[in-house]
Amino acid sequence: MRQTRFARTALIFGFGLAVWAAGAPTLRAAGVAYNKGDVFVGVGAGKIKHFSPTGTLLDTLDTLCGGGDTLGMAFDTGGNLFGTTNFGCTPQVYKFDTLGNLIGPVAPGLTSAESIVFDASGNYYVGQPDGTHTIRKYSPAGAFLTEFTVATQNRGTDWIDLAPDQCTMFYTSEGSAVKRYNVCTNTQLADFSTALNTAYAFRLLPGGGALVANSSNVKMLDSTGAVTATYTAPGESVFFALNRDPDGVTFWSAGLSSGNVYRFAISPAAPPITTFNSGRLGQEVAGLGVFGELVVSQPTPTPGGPPPPSVVVPTLSFAMLGLLALALIGAALLLIRR
Repeated sequence: MRQTRFARTALIFGFGLAVWAAGAPTLRAAGVAYNKGDVFVGVGAGKIKHFSPTGTLLDTLDTLCGGGDTLGMAFDTGGNLFGTTNFGCTPQVYKFDTLGNLIGPVAPGLTSAESIVFDASGNYYVGQPDGTHTIRKYSPAGAFLTEFTVATQNRGTDWIDLAPDQCTMFYTSEGSAVKRYNVCTNTQLADFSTALNTAYAFRLLPGGGALVANSSNVKMLDSTGAVTATYTAPGESVFFALNRDPDGVTFWSAGLSSGNVYRFAISPAAPPITTFNSGRLGQEVAGLGVFGELVVSQPTPTPGGPPPPSVVVPTLSFAMLGLLALALIGAALLLIRR
């Protein structure tokens, strides 16, 4: 009698284990490892597309916010991607690991979100185009630290970048200026440049200059804020997103409405050397990041290779639990009929 009961118990658990084993291979972390030079494009609908440097689609990351623009991005020194969302879903910064798996929102209290930059200590700042228009600062763990009320132009603190001194915050406000604020002394500084038309995303350059998406073109500014080069692409009307390539001699930008992604040589100014279409999902392509991108505020660059292998501990999903339950019920019915 005991042997019969043991056999029946073994049969039931055997069914369950078989179902678990069949589903286990699907329980590994999803996504594609980031490699140096890979391009991440905010295509709207809360999603970020991951491309190779030649424009091959590798993966699609999802903030799960259900819509809205996906805007400015940055990587921490561990290679995790931080992407901002706005306009159509709750303003937030979403963190993804180095395989594109969503970790979650990491910036509480935002009234809007368009750009993000890390300092040398791993703290991050978020620019807000709407609402309070302040620049908010968070710890590496995502705790709110402080915020800065700064002068704006046509909008808010849309796009931000931090100088190597860790104090001078540069920002644009959809106007003619690149503005500055000292986040160490809480002091408004003189504008860096007023030589633009409509300034959007930008990146500071070594030596004190900058590359600025300027609507119909991209401008390079020298350390005095004067224009030294202009970049255009045939048929492109609104350059909006922008970031530097890890090679140090090229940069990337994207068309807001066209969805086209462009790679330019910094010098000499010439037509794009790479162009591909992102296949945008929303109304706009409003953000762009490059794995290993060069950012002057971070002396330690973002890792440029794939992440080290990691051990993933399988856990039962809802689908797996359902299959396991069906197997146990089926086994029990067989035993009852006997």
